[in-house]
Amino acid sequence: LHCLTPGGARSARVSLMMAAPCSAVPSLAGGRAASFAIAVAISVAFTVGAPADSDEYRDIVHHYCHMEGDWGPLPPRPEGATGLRQAQVFIRHGARTLSSDQFCWEGGDDPKNGNFSCSLNYLDNSIDATNKALTPFFRVSYMASHSGMWGSCYVGQLVESGFEMERANGRRLREAYVDREKLLPAALAQIGSADFERDFFLRSTDIPRTKQSSMALFAGMYPGEPAAEVPYIPLRSMDKSRENMLVNSKICPAVKPSTATFFQKMPVALLTEMHEICTTWNPNLPSMVEPEDCFWWLGHLVDCLMSRMCPNVPFSSHNSSVPEAFLSDEAALTKRVWKTIDEAQNQWFHAMVEAGASSALISDILDAAEAALALPSKVAVAPKKFLLYSGHDTGPMLPLYAAFNLRPEAPFWPSFASMLVLELWDTKDGVVARWISNGKVVDGPKPFAEFRQQASALVAKGSQCEVSAETLETEAMSEFTNLPSRTSASFPANIVTVSSGVAAAGILVAMAFSSAAAAAVVAAPAPFRLPPMRKSHESAVPRRAARDADRVAPFPAA
Repeated sequence: LHCLTPGGARSARVSLMMAAPCSAVPSLAGGRAASFAIAVAISVAFTVGAPADSDEYRDIVHHYCHMEGDWGPLPPRPEGATGLRQAQVFIRHGARTLSSDQFCWEGGDDPKNGNFSCSLNYLDNSIDATNKALTPFFRVSYMASHSGMWGSCYVGQLVESGFEMERANGRRLREAYVDREKLLPAALAQIGSADFERDFFLRSTDIPRTKQSSMALFAGMYPGEPAAEVPYIPLRSMDKSRENMLVNSKICPAVKPSTATFFQKMPVALLTEMHEICTTWNPNLPSMVEPEDCFWWLGHLVDCLMSRMCPNVPFSSHNSSVPEAFLSDEAALTKRVWKTIDEAQNQWFHAMVEAGASSALISDILDAAEAALALPSKVAVAPKKFLLYSGHDTGPMLPLYAAFNLRPEAPFWPSFASMLVLELWDTKDGVVARWISNGKVVDGPKPFAEFRQQASALVAKGSQCEVSAETLETEAMSEFTNLPSRTSASFPANIVTVSSGVAAAGILVAMAFSSAAAAAVVAAPAPFRLPPMRKSHESAVPRRAARDADRVAPFPAA
């Protein structure tokens, strides 16, 4: 745009994106990454003023870090309710350390600038089929400077404050479902293993912090008592390739083409913000970075910031280790980063729900709810009274927020130890469903038939996972490469379309590139790929799996 503007008028925002002299501009006409950069340039030229206000993120540290550590008591039973049938509980793990050793910022991996210090851990042993101990207990700890980060913690480790957050969740559940509603037994010593299996179902992703969070929550519900007839607490998990709490392309192949389509149709203003932040603050990213690579790194940047800013995460020096630019002017840049990725991430999860990526999880939820309503003679297995799903912000929390519209206002990103509860209540008019989020009613009570219809429609979207994957990919590529040939300078329609007030400028851009095409435009190079993001003690982590050890493509479990 600078090259096409009389007099060379050029704003600071435009200058961030000028990675080549004006003579090289025509060669940018091809390729997906190039289209992204050109779309950003067009958007910047037609953008007036500063980024949108970020007041909704002014207390983001307090929100994300869950500084209270306790969501308070659960709401009383709905008016007219006569009894509780079932509670399905969904949690994000408690506070943790940084979940990836990717690049944060220059000097971010220097131990002189701070480190994490952890003491919470496991005792492990081995047992046989009869629960007889075969080994003593072992305590595994990470050797200093030999984990993915500096200090005594491993990547993504649950910290003491995070454990206590989940124990507080458990205490609140006990108040509501043991003491008040008598849904569950007062003590595990009152029941045997068969009774436990009948009434309880505990599930976690196969990640230490989520398993430990589920243990902490259950310890809050039944603190310090001997199990008696229940020698151990069954905790279910599954291989990450089959985990349906997360958006998982192994379960729903349409995830990848749907993600490609999502980034191609993303609002240009949001693309602009993403591109500016990524190319300014990550020197390892190429100027022609693809939107998807920028998207993943921005999520990681938020993790870099919050793992240091959260007072309840044991990182020495906290804010003093964060670049001043993120703290100055009342942390305007931090709020801008948050607003940008939070909006993009929320839109992505809505797109994934539409693609059917959360249908398998919602099917499990609906099956459990329907079992609770069935007559005992009509179900092969007695319905569960209490179900726990322990996972991440990226699943089950954000998928359920998006699917059932449980968090319609920003910030969308779940806090540490966020807790959703789906309750089923008996009333004189029939069973009603109610959603509770962090201690507050966010949906319902409404007739179970209404909830069932909504959930069934979401489950039905899963039919798109298999049949539409190839079609979606074909459509995505044809829409994005809507060019007569590799040497054509035409733009995809959704990128060059502008409002009538700036139509002439859009035509000017198209004409300028078209006139230069014959002499200057060559076959577009392959899109840039994200390079390794660490400069020392690097780990061999794939580009899109780097942010977390438990990542299931395309989104990390954080």
